Amino acid sequence: MNRNLIIYLYVFFAAGCELFNPEEMTPSYLKLEDFTLSTNSSTEGSNSHNITDVWVYIDGNLQGIYEIPAQFPILEDGTHEFSFGAGVKMNGMSSTRIEYPFYKRHTDNITLFKDSIIQTNLSTQYYSNVTFQWIEDFDQPGPDMTTTSISNASLQRVTSSSLTFGGNGGSGAAYLDTLNPIFECISNNQFNLPMWGTPVFLELNYKTTSTLFVGLQVQDQFLLTTQKTILGINPSNEWKKIYINLTNAILEEPNATSFGIFLGTGLSDTTYAEIYFDNLKLLY
Repeated sequence: MNRNLIIYLYVFFAAGCELFNPEEMTPSYLKLEDFTLSTNSSTEGSNSHNITDVWVYIDGNLQGIYEIPAQFPILEDGTHEFSFGAGVKMNGMSSTRIEYPFYKRHTDNITLFKDSIIQTNLSTQYYSNVTFQWIEDFDQPGPDMTTTSISNASLQRVTSSSLTFGGNGGSGAAYLDTLNPIFECISNNQFNLPMWGTPVFLELNYKTTSTLFVGLQVQDQFLLTTQKTILGINPSNEWKKIYINLTNAILEEPNATSFGIFLGTGLSDTTYAEIYFDNLKLLY
């Protein structure tokens, strides 16, 4: 073999070993478990949540979005500032995953080691500037909701541990049959909500055998009201939590002066239905 070719190949492979140094490509690993949510129950209500994702920031830059629990590689080592945002499925849909704007990011300085797994426990809480416009947890008699004129099924407050969310306190309920096939209830009060695009959400725990419709009652300056359905929630035999985005619906009502919250359902192809709901939070 030509001596110059041998020298060229030696130089090439020596340089290649430097360019593709396995040590430089060895990642660190981060393992993240589920979030915990801490609340002041008297001012922020229940600590129930449905955080499904984590938004990972390293030194202020978005590194990735992962379903939790998660374990993933990071091509970094040493100490870095990490921020972890709580991600939810807006309106209950997997196609609209967002970092929930009212949950504070978990921030921590974490030292990474190549080819090692670092586990971090995640926690969050509401930002201190969040406005809780309305909370209804049904823990006290006399719920802050009432049935409308079209409803023939009554709004009930149940306290049996087998029926309530979390097995304690109270929950709202309605039972529909062929004699009482329609249920609709509305908040007792109308609320002043920001009209300029500020995020406004309704949080809700629910368990239902019939599609549950959620919407806004819109009142204008002449005290005329109209109802605007926002979302139909699919039946679920287990308690679930949903985050309903009201922002765009409010923006579409420039003449509104205040808003109420309504829930409703009706019998369709069945002769009986049970609806349970709890921990309603209207916030911005």
